[in-house]
Amino acid sequence: MRTGFILCMALSFLALPSLAAPACKSERLVVAVDGMVCDFCAQSVKKVMEKEDGVKDVAIDLSAKTVTLNMQDNKDMDEAYVTELIRQAGYKATKVTKTCAG
Repeated sequence: MRTGFILCMALSFLALPSLAAPACKSERLVVAVDGMVCDFCAQSVKKVMEKEDGVKDVAIDLSAKTVTLNMQDNKDMDEAYVTELIRQAGYKATKVTKTCAG
């Protein structure tokens, strides 16, 4: 009798939905960029970012001096790598914020 109760409890526990936080399906990175002051600056940064594997789209906010990268589903980009890409484009990334986009 006790074995049946334990087995029943174990099976009901396995049937419960996961209590863990759901994994992020797609990420968004917002990068503050120092020195990006004109349309030419923005386009040169955008061109570098659009070449990267896993980047779905790139949005530039010139007035806020930010670059927003929306990543393809299940793709990730390291903050240090993004900082290096910005440096290679001739600018300085001052802050990278990574959030879940979906």
